[in-house]
Amino acid sequence: MKLEFRDNELYKDDELQGYIEYIKDNNPHDKYVFWVKTSTGEYDLHYFEDSLEETKKAVLEDYETTYA
Repeated sequence: MKLEFRDNELYKDDELQGYIEYIKDNNPHDKYVFWVKTSTGEYDLHYFEDSLEETKKAVLEDYETTYA
Protein backbone atom coordinates (compact mmCIF):
# COMPACT_ATOMS: atom_id res chain seq x y z
CA MET A 1 0.00 0.00 0.00
CA LYS A 2 1.35 3.38 -1.01
CA LEU A 3 -0.24 6.30 0.86
CA GLU A 4 0.89 9.77 -0.17
CA PHE A 5 -0.14 13.37 -0.60
CA ARG A 6 0.25 14.86 -4.06
CA ASP A 7 -0.11 18.56 -3.50
CA ASN A 8 -3.27 18.66 -1.38
CA GLU A 9 -4.79 15.35 -2.56
CA LEU A 10 -4.36 12.06 -0.70
CA TYR A 11 -3.82 8.94 -2.78
CA LYS A 12 -3.69 5.27 -1.79
CA ASP A 13 -2.17 3.15 -4.53
CA ASP A 14 -2.95 5.86 -7.12
CA GLU A 15 -6.62 6.06 -6.07
CA LEU A 16 -7.87 9.42 -4.78
CA GLN A 17 -8.95 9.16 -1.12
CA GLY A 18 -9.66 12.82 -0.35
CA TYR A 19 -8.28 16.34 -0.47
CA ILE A 20 -7.37 19.30 1.72
CA GLU A 21 -9.09 22.62 1.24
CA TYR A 22 -8.40 26.00 2.84
CA ILE A 23 -11.55 27.45 4.40
CA LYS A 24 -11.66 31.13 5.25
CA ASP A 25 -14.30 31.48 7.96
CA ASN A 26 -12.76 33.54 10.78
CA ASN A 27 -14.60 31.51 13.42
CA PRO A 28 -12.33 32.00 15.34
CA HIS A 29 -9.86 31.75 12.44
CA ASP A 30 -9.31 30.10 9.08
CA LYS A 31 -8.87 26.33 8.83
CA TYR A 32 -7.49 23.64 6.57
CA VAL A 33 -10.02 20.83 6.18
CA PHE A 34 -9.70 17.31 4.81
CA TRP A 35 -12.59 15.94 2.79
CA VAL A 36 -12.59 12.13 2.69
CA LYS A 37 -14.20 10.28 -0.22
CA THR A 38 -17.02 8.03 1.01
CA SER A 39 -18.14 4.69 -0.41
CA THR A 40 -20.93 6.53 -2.26
CA GLY A 41 -18.40 8.77 -4.03
CA GLU A 42 -19.37 11.88 -2.09
CA TYR A 43 -17.05 13.78 0.25
CA ASP A 44 -17.40 14.21 4.03
CA LEU A 45 -15.53 16.63 6.27
CA HIS A 46 -13.05 14.56 8.24
CA TYR A 47 -10.37 16.80 9.75
CA PHE A 48 -9.62 20.41 10.31
CA GLU A 49 -6.42 21.98 11.59
CA ASP A 50 -4.79 25.38 11.72
CA SER A 51 -2.05 24.63 9.20
CA LEU A 52 -1.61 22.59 6.05
CA GLU A 53 1.22 20.54 7.55
CA GLU A 54 -0.74 19.77 10.74
CA THR A 55 -3.68 18.63 8.61
CA LYS A 56 -1.52 16.36 6.44
CA LYS A 57 0.16 14.87 9.50
CA ALA A 58 -3.15 14.18 11.29
CA VAL A 59 -4.71 12.64 8.18
CA LEU A 60 -1.73 10.36 7.49
CA GLU A 61 -1.47 9.22 11.12
CA ASP A 62 -5.16 8.38 11.34
CA TYR A 63 -5.41 6.92 7.85
CA GLU A 64 -2.47 4.57 8.38
CA THR A 65 -3.99 3.17 11.60
CA THR A 66 -7.72 3.31 10.84
CA TYR A 67 -8.31 3.15 7.10
CA ALA A 68 -5.28 1.34 5.68
